[in-house]
This record gives sequence, structure tokens and C-alpha cells, in this order.
Amino acid sequence: MAHNRLHDERLPRGVSKVRRNSGVAYEARYTDPNGRQKQRTFRTKTEARQFIEGTRTKVREGTYVDPKPARTLLGDVAASYFAARQTALRPTTMAMNRSLYSTHVAPAFANRHLSTIHLDDVQRFANELAATHAPGTVHACVNLLKRILGHAVDRGLLLANPADRAVLPSRDSAERRYLTPQQVSALCDAVPGRYRALVLMAAYTGMRWGELAGLKTTRLNLLRRQVQVSEILVEVNGHFSFGPPKTKESRRTITLPSFLVDELAEHLASFPPNVHVEGETLVFTGPNGAPLRRSNFARRVWRPALRKAGLEHVSFHALRHSAAAFMIGSGADAKKIQRRLGHATIRMTYDLYGHLLPEADEEVAAGLEDLWRAAVPAPAATVVELR
Repeated sequence: MAHNRLHDERLPRGVSKVRRNSGVAYEARYTDPNGRQKQRTFRTKTEARQFIEGTRTKVREGTYVDPKPARTLLGDVAASYFAARQTALRPTTMAMNRSLYSTHVAPAFANRHLSTIHLDDVQRFANELAATHAPGTVHACVNLLKRILGHAVDRGLLLANPADRAVLPSRDSAERRYLTPQQVSALCDAVPGRYRALVLMAAYTGMRWGELAGLKTTRLNLLRRQVQVSEILVEVNGHFSFGPPKTKESRRTITLPSFLVDELAEHLASFPPNVHVEGETLVFTGPNGAPLRRSNFARRVWRPALRKAGLEHVSFHALRHSAAAFMIGSGADAKKIQRRLGHATIRMTYDLYGHLLPEADEEVAAGLEDLWRAAVPAPAATVVELR
């Protein structure tokens, strides 16, 4: 191209006038932070000058991003992200993330160049989701998009993550539903008999679906009134396997109330375990003896039982929230609740259920009052002399 450059003393340094078949153009040349020579061609001298001045400022201030990688499609970055996380995430988490991506994120962003995705685009995406979906779904989708864009930042394709400052809807306690003991009892009467103990275990131990569906008979000790939570049942693409619990704190031993021991004993006698997954028998199974599939259970058992019990739609996970409410109502403190539910931190317990603990806080205040009064001598009686 050098022989096609035309002399023009009025051009800024780094900009050359060049001859093209369609006439003349202006070529802007610069050196990127890695010492590589770059160039772009513009139709007008003004465009070339503005570009070269702006680019030099970005290189000097450390805010320069190579425009060519920034033209990478988000869909390509997402494929790289999922490949990189394949062994780091639990199979169920990976399956859920892929589902969220294909259902919500990909239609909006997969064919967009990274350089065209800005905070306003992410915020619009979040707002449109919030109009038709629960806050939890909005958070999950936007956070997945944020992680994919973060992967682009890590690879040097973007300078900053445009999803960092997106405002998401509040996930307050209104999103969590709690059943009363009477409602749980009504549900137990509404489900087929083989699922009665399953519902009671969820409502009075707070065990998660995967922990209950994957409960091995070898983890149940009715003589000691204990159940060990050591693994979960993982279902990916229709195939079952055992996987680790959600967190290391989720590995726990739960002491069962006596009525649950009786219910489990009757359950095992009525529905003898005969399902083998990886050589292990399961406590809870479907009517044909197969492992429980969450989608089938929700459609065939849970929703009909809700209608029969006269309850509004609540998820099976609401039984875990209800278990926390029952523990609080029985006087358990937050630390004990954390251990029984398998929360990673005490803060998580307070964030989820702190609003249910006002009476416990009043009891603490009353106890402090008693300590104070016991430590401080009562004031002497005042004698009033009558004249």
C-alpha cells in the first residue's frame, strides 16, 4: 500500500491519504499495547483523525481493546465458557445453565458482537424478563450472561463487563412460600401413599429434592433416628447417577423426630426398596420402582395433590422453607437451623429466614434483661415520713 499513499502535509501523524479504486481514502496506523502495527481505513480525513487520536489516548490510558476480537459473537464465547466449565460444575448445574442459556440468553445475545453489547442492552434484557418471570429466574439468567461476558474479559476480548452494574429485581421473602403444619398434613393425605413419607421428610427435615430422591437405604438408621446426607441423585439427559451434595456443608447427619421414624418404617414395609442405581437401593421410588424424576413427579403427583388439598401453586422446594419455619417456631436458633439445612454460612440462614426470627430476638432481649436485673441490686425502699 505504501506506493499508493499520497503526500498531504495537513494530515496528523499516523494518518495517510491513499489511492483506492473508488477514489481516495484515509489510512490510520497505530501501535497497540503489545507492539503490533494496526491500521484502519476511513472515507474521510476527519474520521481517520478522530480515530487515531482516540486510539492513542486509549493505549496511553490502558483502556484500549483490540476491535477485531471485540467483533467476536457472544455465542462463540458462550461455547468456550461452557467447555471451560465442563469439569468444574456439577452435571445438574451445567444442564440447568445450558437450559437457561438456550431458552433466554441465546435468543437475545448469541448473534451479537461483543463490542455491541452495552449496559443498556443487559438492563433491557433484565427488565423484559422481569415482566414475565420470577425474580429468581431473572437473577439466574442475567448472572449467567454476566459470567459469559466475564469469560470474554478474562480472554482479553472485552475491557470491562457490561453486565456488572445491571439492576435486578429484589428477591425478598415474598418469593418464598411457607406451608403450615396443617397444610403439610393435607398434602400428605392428598398424595398417593408411597409419597407420604417423602413429603413429611421434606417438610420436617428440610432435605432438598436431590437429597431425598438419592437417599440410599444404607444412609438411614432408624434405630438411632438418624439420616445421613452424603450424596444426591443427579439426572442429566434422562440418565441417573449419584453426585456430591450442593456444598461441603450439605454433608450432614440429621436426627429424626420419632413420628418420622415411624412413618419411614411403615413406608419401607409397604414399599420395599428394590431400585438399584449404581448398585444401591433407594428409599423413595416411583410406582414402577424406578428412580424419581422431578418433572414427572411435579406433573403427575405434586400439582394434582395441591389441587386436591385446596392449595395455591407452590413448589416442592417450599417444603424446605416450611421446615425452616417449623424449626424457628420450635425455638431452634439460627446456628442449629444452618446445620440441619446444610447452609454454607450462617449469613445465608439469616438472609433467607431472618425475618421469621423476631420472637427469638425478643427472647434474647428478655434474657439480657434478666441478667441485668440479677446483677444489679434492687434500689432500697424509700421511706416517706408522714407528719
